[in-house]
Amino acid sequence: MNGNTPYAGLPGETGAGQRAAADVPDLSSAQKRLLHRDVSRIAARTREFLPNEYVVDADVSTGMTGPQVTVAVRPPVGHAVSAGFTPDL
Repeated sequence: MNGNTPYAGLPGETGAGQRAAADVPDLSSAQKRLLHRDVSRIAARTREFLPNEYVVDADVSTGMTGPQVTVAVRPPVGHAVSAGFTPDL
């Protein structure tokens, strides 16, 4: 239940809920389209290297620090593996 402590959030920060909205970068429509296009290309390129039994998906979301991208691979057996990053704007 880390969310109930004053130490939840980014490393080195306390009171994570107190981040100002101005600290979170806002993407323009063009930037959002480019980000979605680029992450779709990463997922498509990943699919090229894997057999058809693997499922590859990508997601763009907005986190506490701004946009975040996740690419996930689900093998036919076992747990899914994902990699996430925050794009450098």
